[in-house]
Amino acid sequence: MFWKKHYDAIILIKPEAKEANKKGSFLNHKRVYCSNGVNQVSKASDEVPPWPQPQGIFTTGKMFHPQVFYITVQDIYKWYCIPGTEPSPITTMEAVAFTKLLASQIRMFEGGAIGFCLFTDYNLI
Repeated sequence: MFWKKHYDAIILIKPEAKEANKKGSFLNHKRVYCSNGVNQVSKASDEVPPWPQPQGIFTTGKMFHPQVFYITVQDIYKWYCIPGTEPSPITTMEAVAFTKLLASQIRMFEGGAIGFCLFTDYNLI
């Protein structure tokens, strides 16, 4: 009984997590895309962006936000390449996935221009 009393005194999961188990809860994961807005599978190809991406770049599994993408590129560079800057709010997992995304989709053009090849399943916002 002693341990049960103390065990029950500590909440091990957030109350919102209990709510997510209910059918129809707004906290439930959508079946076609992850919480970071990235498709789980591609209808047009085998390629999907690596998980997890920073929030706001992809939404609803089909929308790409170039302004958020551009700001994220700047922020990643600032936080990880310039000594003495503030700590990054982007998690290390997100930063690694984002840099993998950049490495796989960046193309160099004549004259030094750099482009980002968008996945075929996504539309620009």
